[in-house]
Amino acid sequence: MATMRDIAEAAITFVGAKFEHQGRLPDRHDCLGHLALTMKAVGLEVKHHTEAYNRIPNEARLLEEIMQQADPCDEQVGCILHIQVGKKRKLKIHLGIRTEHGIVDSTWRMGTTHRRITDEMRSDIVGCYRLKGVE
Repeated sequence: MATMRDIAEAAITFVGAKFEHQGRLPDRHDCLGHLALTMKAVGLEVKHHTEAYNRIPNEARLLEEIMQQADPCDEQVGCILHIQVGKKRKLKIHLGIRTEHGIVDSTWRMGTTHRRITDEMRSDIVGCYRLKGVE
Protein backbone atom coordinates (compact mmCIF):
# COMPACT_ATOMS: atom_id res chain seq x y z
CA MET A 1 0.00 0.00 0.00
CA ALA A 2 1.25 3.46 -0.89
CA THR A 3 2.23 5.87 1.86
CA MET A 4 1.95 9.63 2.04
CA ARG A 5 5.71 9.83 1.55
CA ASP A 6 5.36 7.68 -1.62
CA ILE A 7 2.86 10.24 -2.95
CA ALA A 8 5.26 13.13 -2.31
CA GLU A 9 8.22 11.29 -3.84
CA ALA A 10 6.21 10.32 -6.93
CA ALA A 11 5.01 13.91 -7.36
CA ILE A 12 8.59 15.14 -7.48
CA THR A 13 9.43 12.82 -10.40
CA PHE A 14 7.33 14.99 -12.73
CA VAL A 15 9.22 18.23 -12.01
CA GLY A 16 10.27 19.86 -15.26
CA ALA A 17 7.17 18.91 -17.25
CA LYS A 18 5.60 21.60 -19.40
CA PHE A 19 2.11 22.91 -18.60
CA GLU A 20 -0.69 21.81 -20.90
CA HIS A 21 -4.33 22.42 -19.95
CA GLN A 22 -6.08 19.05 -19.67
CA GLY A 23 -2.75 17.33 -20.38
CA ARG A 24 -2.24 13.86 -18.90
CA LEU A 25 1.23 12.96 -20.17
CA PRO A 26 4.32 12.74 -17.93
CA ASP A 27 6.04 15.57 -19.83
CA ARG A 28 2.92 17.75 -20.42
CA HIS A 29 0.09 18.21 -17.93
CA ASP A 30 -1.83 20.60 -15.70
CA CYS A 31 -2.40 20.45 -11.94
CA LEU A 32 -5.12 17.80 -12.18
CA GLY A 33 -3.04 15.80 -14.64
CA HIS A 34 -0.11 15.98 -12.21
CA LEU A 35 -2.32 14.54 -9.46
CA ALA A 36 -3.57 11.76 -11.77
CA LEU A 37 -0.04 10.87 -12.89
CA THR A 38 1.18 10.81 -9.29
CA MET A 39 -1.69 8.54 -8.28
CA LYS A 40 -0.95 6.14 -11.15
CA ALA A 41 2.75 6.12 -10.24
CA VAL A 42 1.97 4.72 -6.78
CA GLY A 43 -0.65 2.25 -8.02
CA LEU A 44 -3.85 4.12 -7.14
CA GLU A 45 -6.91 4.05 -9.37
CA VAL A 46 -7.59 7.32 -11.15
CA LYS A 47 -11.17 8.31 -11.89
CA HIS A 48 -11.44 10.61 -14.88
CA HIS A 49 -13.18 13.91 -14.26
CA THR A 50 -14.47 14.39 -17.78
CA GLU A 51 -17.88 15.88 -16.97
CA ALA A 52 -16.48 18.41 -14.53
CA TYR A 53 -13.28 19.21 -16.39
CA ASN A 54 -14.19 20.70 -19.74
CA ARG A 55 -12.40 23.64 -21.36
CA ILE A 56 -13.81 25.83 -18.58
CA PRO A 57 -14.06 23.50 -15.57
CA ASN A 58 -17.05 23.29 -13.25
CA GLU A 59 -15.08 23.93 -10.07
CA ALA A 60 -17.69 22.73 -7.59
CA ARG A 61 -18.28 19.51 -9.52
CA LEU A 62 -14.56 18.92 -9.99
CA LEU A 63 -13.86 19.31 -6.29
CA GLU A 64 -16.80 17.01 -5.50
CA GLU A 65 -15.37 14.33 -7.81
CA ILE A 66 -11.89 14.66 -6.33
CA MET A 67 -13.34 14.32 -2.83
CA GLN A 68 -14.78 10.93 -3.81
CA GLN A 69 -11.14 9.79 -3.79
CA ALA A 70 -9.86 11.79 -0.82
CA ASP A 71 -10.75 12.83 2.72
CA PRO A 72 -10.00 16.11 4.51
CA CYS A 73 -6.89 15.99 6.69
CA ASP A 74 -4.38 18.20 8.45
CA GLU A 75 -1.60 19.44 6.20
CA GLN A 76 1.17 16.84 5.94
CA VAL A 77 3.66 15.43 3.46
CA GLY A 78 1.81 13.70 0.63
CA CYS A 79 -1.50 15.51 1.00
CA ILE A 80 -3.32 17.29 -1.81
CA LEU A 81 -3.38 21.02 -1.27
CA HIS A 82 -6.44 22.87 -2.57
CA ILE A 83 -5.36 26.39 -3.38
CA GLN A 84 -7.77 29.23 -4.13
CA VAL A 85 -6.05 31.41 -6.71
CA GLY A 86 -6.61 35.07 -7.54
CA LYS A 87 -10.13 36.45 -7.65
CA LYS A 88 -9.65 37.91 -11.14
CA ARG A 89 -8.92 34.55 -12.77
CA LYS A 90 -11.66 32.44 -14.27
CA LEU A 91 -10.37 29.26 -12.65
CA LYS A 92 -10.13 29.58 -8.89
CA ILE A 93 -9.18 26.01 -8.02
CA HIS A 94 -5.60 24.81 -8.09
CA LEU A 95 -4.11 21.59 -6.74
CA GLY A 96 -0.63 20.72 -5.55
CA ILE A 97 1.03 17.96 -3.56
CA ARG A 98 2.74 18.72 -0.25
CA THR A 99 6.33 17.58 0.09
CA GLU A 100 8.80 17.74 2.94
CA HIS A 101 10.24 20.97 1.55
CA GLY A 102 7.19 22.62 -0.03
CA ILE A 103 4.80 21.86 -2.86
CA VAL A 104 4.93 20.25 -6.29
CA ASP A 105 2.38 21.74 -8.67
CA SER A 106 1.88 22.54 -12.32
CA THR A 107 1.14 26.11 -13.35
CA TRP A 108 0.77 27.73 -16.75
CA ARG A 109 3.68 30.08 -16.04
CA MET A 110 6.23 27.60 -14.70
CA GLY A 111 5.12 24.11 -15.65
CA THR A 112 5.66 21.48 -12.95
CA THR A 113 7.95 22.75 -10.20
CA HIS A 114 8.98 21.93 -6.65
CA ARG A 115 8.99 25.11 -4.62
CA ARG A 116 8.68 26.35 -1.10
CA ILE A 117 5.30 27.48 0.17
CA THR A 118 5.40 31.26 0.46
CA ASP A 119 3.35 33.25 2.96
CA GLU A 120 1.16 34.43 0.08
CA MET A 121 0.56 30.86 -1.08
CA ARG A 122 -0.07 29.71 2.48
CA SER A 123 -2.90 32.24 2.79
CA ASP A 124 -4.49 30.80 -0.38
CA ILE A 125 -4.56 27.17 0.85
CA VAL A 126 -8.20 26.39 1.59
CA GLY A 127 -8.05 22.62 2.04
CA CYS A 128 -5.85 19.59 2.57
CA TYR A 129 -6.87 16.10 1.52
CA ARG A 130 -5.51 12.59 1.96
CA LEU A 131 -6.05 10.15 -0.87
CA LYS A 132 -8.12 7.13 0.11
CA GLY A 133 -6.15 3.91 0.25
CA VAL A 134 -2.91 5.64 1.31
CA GLU A 135 -1.23 4.97 4.67
